[in-house]
Amino acid sequence: MNFVINLELHHPAQTVVPPMKRPAHVQKEILQLHEAYWNGYMKGDVKGMGALLDEGYTQVGSAETEVFSNKKDAVQFLRDTIDQVAGKLEMRKRHTRVETQ
Repeated sequence: MNFVINLELHHPAQTVVPPMKRPAHVQKEILQLHEAYWNGYMKGDVKGMGALLDEGYTQVGSAETEVFSNKKDAVQFLRDTIDQVAGKLEMRKRHTRVETQ
């Protein structure tokens, strides 16, 4: 099963660096934020996950009930469903990279 994850974690350098390859230190920080989000998901840390999301966060999940146009609704969905995955999910052989648009 493959999933496409598009997390918009905002970094101050995004407003300074044009859309091209990000400096290595920025890429590292983005990957650390991505890792923190998924670690929070696997542990059930909704508060920590919510802190990483921008107020303008949007999400399109795998079902109609998993589409959100704001952070508030997405975090509420996490609160309502986190028990279904927390402590039950394991990620293996992940390959993550930073891409620009």
